[in-house]
Amino acid sequence: MPSRLLAPCLFILGLLGSSLLFFLYLYPSLSTEPPPKVAQRTSVVLITFDTMRSDHLSLHGYPRTTTPTLDSLARHAGVFNNAMSPIPLTYAAHVSILSGLEPANHGVLSNPDPIPAGIPMLPSILAARGYRTAAVVSGRTLHSRLTDLSQHFHHYEDSFRGEERNAELTTTTALKVLATIYRDPFFLWVHYFDPHADYAPPRDAVSSYYPGHAPETFVLHSLIPGHEARGLLFARPEFQDRLIAQYDGELAFADRWFGSLLDELVRRNLFEDLLLVVTADHGEGLTERGGLFDHSEYLHHAALAVPLLVKPPRWHHSRRINQVVGLIDLAPTILDYLEIEANPAMQGQSLRTLLEDNPSGWQELYYAKLFRGWENTPLQQQTVAVRRRNEKAILTYLNDNRTGSRRTMSEELYLLDLDPGETRDLAATQPQLLTELRTLAEHWEAGRDHQLPREAPPLPPDEHERLRSLGYLQ
Repeated sequence: MPSRLLAPCLFILGLLGSSLLFFLYLYPSLSTEPPPKVAQRTSVVLITFDTMRSDHLSLHGYPRTTTPTLDSLARHAGVFNNAMSPIPLTYAAHVSILSGLEPANHGVLSNPDPIPAGIPMLPSILAARGYRTAAVVSGRTLHSRLTDLSQHFHHYEDSFRGEERNAELTTTTALKVLATIYRDPFFLWVHYFDPHADYAPPRDAVSSYYPGHAPETFVLHSLIPGHEARGLLFARPEFQDRLIAQYDGELAFADRWFGSLLDELVRRNLFEDLLLVVTADHGEGLTERGGLFDHSEYLHHAALAVPLLVKPPRWHHSRRINQVVGLIDLAPTILDYLEIEANPAMQGQSLRTLLEDNPSGWQELYYAKLFRGWENTPLQQQTVAVRRRNEKAILTYLNDNRTGSRRTMSEELYLLDLDPGETRDLAATQPQLLTELRTLAEHWEAGRDHQLPREAPPLPPDEHERLRSLGYLQ
């Protein structure tokens, strides 16, 4: 076999081998009897992938086989085809996942913001009910040095060095944590950072997707030292192809090691009775809006559309669900399956009715919001997205905190069923529909605290620079 074909083949074999036990689980007549399960109450595993846009997953029809583990898991899960993030920022989106609240209500509107006291956090609710709670996070933006999340868990594993921990080390660490908690009812959150820039998977993962000779891995920020340099990157199309191949390779690498975690859940006889939720915090821009690393700056579909799979306990079939849902629905869903009453402050809806094929009364209306401020100025850009089924408006304003005034910068309108890439702005041709969605957004904002974000505690200079290098600070 030519050497240039060997690496892709080995990588594909690795994808299959890494989750062999899970594949055997799908065909129980072939599997061996696993050790007995100890815990009696339903345990929960929450998996979040960072920066995983849904339309680059083979799970959702992408032509490259980027997610064979998720593809197989879909045999035993409800797959939500229209899941939406409320904000394309890692920390803020995860607080929404764990609280069931929109960012304007939980108060975390940028990565350094603290979580206000009194916010109902899922791990704290479960800990009060006797659950062992643990988190394994793998990106610096979720590190306990920068966030308040650790105070809501019994164990918060963030001992990696540098900007991130790769998927292999994340799974290895998660397996060690699992071994210490699985005998009791537990809530385990595992966060895979890999798809996030710099898109640096193992070379064999890239060569599986890039035609011809496998390229050396480009480091994204060496090509884009600052936001202002993005235009230079796209002057040469081969950079786009290589970087997209690297992004896809990151997806496949993370999916592969998630498969190893599933293997262990099967081996310990936990998978059958487990409530498993798999999603992402937000998507990623890949050339659509003038930049590759661009999820934190806009509310278009590439940045907000995320995968979502839910495997309830003892679930033995697959279901594709087309209703629009949001990440704020996850905490109420988990509590519903555990027969724990959701906190009245939670804004999400339990997805259980959709999983049980009872969509009557489901509200397909979701919002997202993004603030961008500038140092030493009272001006702030505020963008609101409102989606009603397949109709979506993106409204951008410039706020002046000094005078309290606001002026419209731009308004966009899209029909996602006809134009999922949001390439045809219909704002000028369908003014009535735009007015309807604008009115919905105004009513939504009127019922929420949408003032300028409060001052967060000052960051150490080195952390400020790290977040700036990742694109989270101006």
